[in-house]
Amino acid sequence: MVYPDNMLYAGIWVTALIVGFFSFRAVNSRNCLIKAALYHYFLNSTEAKSETHVKGASLPSTAYGLAIGKFQKMKDGRDDYTFCFEILNHQIRIFGDRNAMLKAARRRHFPK
Repeated sequence: MVYPDNMLYAGIWVTALIVGFFSFRAVNSRNCLIKAALYHYFLNSTEAKSETHVKGASLPSTAYGLAIGKFQKMKDGRDDYTFCFEILNHQIRIFGDRNAMLKAARRRHFPK
């Protein structure tokens, strides 16, 4: 026999799993979007171009490395956090929306 309390706990548990799953997907999507915006920024920056000439690496891989490095520093301080979101807003204004920005990043060899 199923008790009403057990049904309530099961419902809460299932709801928590569903909310957790969709929250995880939203965070991963946001993180990918920020990385793509930083990738666009570093692909066009002189910093990535100067490191490419010095080390002999390809520009997309250098830009991706710089983007990942800046993304990982984002949680270290308010300045990096603000920088990342300013770049994100700037890139979205350039490309129009998030999907267009991600498609352009993939065309420019963004690995995700």
